Amino acid sequence: MWLLTTYRRPAHSGKIVPLYLVAFAAQVVYTAEVYIADFSGELAALFNSPPLGIDAFVVSIMGIGSAVWILTAVGLVYRNPFANYLLWFFLVGPGVINSIAYFAFPLIGGVSYFPGVITVILSTIMSIVVIVALIRAAPRAGATPAPRCCLGRSGASC
Repeated sequence: MWLLTTYRRPAHSGKIVPLYLVAFAAQVVYTAEVYIADFSGELAALFNSPPLGIDAFVVSIMGIGSAVWILTAVGLVYRNPFANYLLWFFLVGPGVINSIAYFAFPLIGGVSYFPGVITVILSTIMSIVVIVALIRAAPRAGATPAPRCCLGRSGASC
């Protein structure tokens, strides 16, 4: 989708960034539920494997992951193509595909609740909203491409 929509012509950030930030906030709410309800322990029990330590979860998912998603928003403001790639990764991976897994876990485990299943719908809905907005806002063929950022070149500007 990235190559077909926002790779060469990133969507206008004023339309996409606010929606993306709401989707990111929904992801933070979902991540808080996953943390509070001990997703790591429940997933380990489901698949009979050692759990991911709580420190590793906080650092990787809540720390590094959140930093990447915040920097993605900054890159979107500057219409950076790689930020658009990360946006699509966020929307499709944690946003949409993740919800499929979360509805499968209770079925696999034979339980009515699995950590994250309540709030994953928030991030899924917001991801779909942003995907629709991206497709609608993507400049059509023949439109002027976004300016290339010239960081590192003296005398050049964006």
